[in-house]
Amino acid sequence: MSEFLIVPFNYASHHNAVQKLVRPWEVQHLINRAPPPPAWLGVYQPPFAERVAQWLREQFDSRLLSYQSDPSGFDVWSSPALTLRRRTGDCEDLTLLVVSIFLAGGASARVAIGSLPGGGHAWVEGADAHGGFLLEATSGELHRYQRPADYNLFYHIDPNPSLMRAA
Repeated sequence: MSEFLIVPFNYASHHNAVQKLVRPWEVQHLINRAPPPPAWLGVYQPPFAERVAQWLREQFDSRLLSYQSDPSGFDVWSSPALTLRRRTGDCEDLTLLVVSIFLAGGASARVAIGSLPGGGHAWVEGADAHGGFLLEATSGELHRYQRPADYNLFYHIDPNPSLMRAA
């Protein structure tokens, strides 16, 4: 199984790459399996999207992850394990990592392909008990309820249904 793919800019190639490179089993070790505290304790348990966003921000702040563009002329998409080993990736690599984390945690998420001012971009979109969200995989910035105006969506790509668990 390849750890990376060179991906042309078209829907069929993007869909194929998402199906092959979203790998929740590669990030299982990042999921806290401790049961949440009982509700009667009154301990606030943030929604999973907020916890993933916080983890991602901490990785960037501590320099355990960083953003790095692909070499000019190539669009290389990496598996979550390769991104974690390299400790760097571009928007697609980091999005595949984060979608894999959501799936490993039993949550719903999908790859969003579109653009920001300046060029093509990928990010994570999903929904949880608190509503829809957009998670910027290159920073950990979380947006709730509405996609910011500068994110121009071309299409969503859902991971292979066999990778998703019932929540």
